[in-house]
Amino acid sequence: MPLSSASFFSFETPPSSLSYLFIIMSELYTPEERSAEYENYSKTSSQYDATRVEVGIEFMTAAFASVGPMAKLNLLDAGCGTGSYIDAFRGKVQGVVGVDLNQGMLDQAERKFQDDPNVTLKQGSLVDIPCEDNQFDAAMCNQVIHHLAEGEGEERFQGIQKLANEVFRVLRPGAVFTLNLSTPEQTEDGFWWASLIPDAVEVMTKRCPNVSELHEMLSNAGFTIIQTTALKDEVLQGENYLDPRGPLKSEWRDGDSTWSLVSESELSTAMKFVEEMNSDGKMPSYIDDREQRRQQVGQTTSILALKAE
Repeated sequence: MPLSSASFFSFETPPSSLSYLFIIMSELYTPEERSAEYENYSKTSSQYDATRVEVGIEFMTAAFASVGPMAKLNLLDAGCGTGSYIDAFRGKVQGVVGVDLNQGMLDQAERKFQDDPNVTLKQGSLVDIPCEDNQFDAAMCNQVIHHLAEGEGEERFQGIQKLANEVFRVLRPGAVFTLNLSTPEQTEDGFWWASLIPDAVEVMTKRCPNVSELHEMLSNAGFTIIQTTALKDEVLQGENYLDPRGPLKSEWRDGDSTWSLVSESELSTAMKFVEEMNSDGKMPSYIDDREQRRQQVGQTTSILALKAE
């Protein structure tokens, strides 16, 4: 059954209202901050931990341990969200500072860590990180950089370059930076449901730099690239990922920001397709076919970069 090719820019809201909204956002936020808020995380933050799991923990643990004894490390989580990655490391390092733009996400994190004196949370932009020069021994940034891209032109990754520059600034010489993202290829083929919403996925792929582009941005910031690994055996939604009726549930869709880019018409078409495929008993084979692609490319890629001494 063919899927709709309805445009992402198909809105019910009158153009005048959209123009007014854009003017208001332009006055209040930088381009990077506007881009970071394309998903309403103040709304979805309460469901986020139920639909996402941490990936790349083994990769990051090895990277951080290469710097020195982990118990002595000061760690930055750039774009900490609800703090799930902080939770994975807070008992292993000396201290963690989490920075995020969205207060809804930070509210969830604050509830987790309110009694932990070794965790500090700050609201702030990743293109102007509210921390001192040479403050950290290690930094991580997980599934965040697509929020910093804007537009479709050659300059759309300026926000990501600014992030790389800022992380380099706040790390001490000899420190490491781990970055986890979904490349354009992984965004298209690493998620079984991506073929249900091709227009939204196309928009998302333009927000995602490929590995060579990201290597160049990190090098421009001053980093030395140490390792790049596609994580083929880990999925962002954990045990919920293969739910054949997942796309029909708003809380399930809230687990990945690509769904926030779906137009009403594309969502309607996708949900009808999922309903029919489940009713006809064809969804398992559909998922299996898509999963063969994920097993080849993985869902995410982790990069390790060093700030040389």
